[in-house]
Amino acid sequence: MEFINLGISMVKMRGKAVTVVCDPYSPSPAGLKYQAIDSHLVTQSSDDEDHNSKDKLLGNPVFVQGPGEYEVKGVRVIGLRTDTNAKPNTIYHLVIDGINILHCGLLNRKLDEKEIDDLGGVDVLIVPVGALDTLNPHDVVELITKLEPSIVIPTYYHQAHLNEKRYGKLQDLSLFLKEIGKPDVAPQSKFSITKDKMPEEMQIVVLSTAS
Repeated sequence: MEFINLGISMVKMRGKAVTVVCDPYSPSPAGLKYQAIDSHLVTQSSDDEDHNSKDKLLGNPVFVQGPGEYEVKGVRVIGLRTDTNAKPNTIYHLVIDGINILHCGLLNRKLDEKEIDDLGGVDVLIVPVGALDTLNPHDVVELITKLEPSIVIPTYYHQAHLNEKRYGKLQDLSLFLKEIGKPDVAPQSKFSITKDKMPEEMQIVVLSTAS
């Protein structure tokens, strides 16, 4: 399946028969742009406009927001609420083409052992690293150590063209890459993987923002 980063914490995942979009945002206030997307399933980590916009979504997707267990177009989804007083958030464990994916939205607290057990295995971890109302790089690395994913895709870090008023305090990606000991990871436009091709050693995948 294929992963494409659309900026902020929005990721498009395209499997053999289904397209999933996580955390769609409104392009104009964000300062970014992307093409309209046909999708089957959309997950929303919060009711903030940066994570639940319908502006560029075509077709008739099923929208999932909040905790619970769902099945849409053959995709199994578990939503786990990770609210704090500062920010509401739901993380989503999805199984697409046999691949276990955890999209963390804007996770801003550590997960306890029960929550980690409830999520089950994680092949691909999509996690915010910019430390703006989210985990700092040190805590992200701690989460990665506990979950032991094969692939880590960082999101929600400072990027060119982002609205500086809204996102100017996001940390640079380099701080996370330095913390995890992978300072020289080169960005790529998209990433594809199948269940049987998961790397034996954990891999950091930096996706440039599509437009």
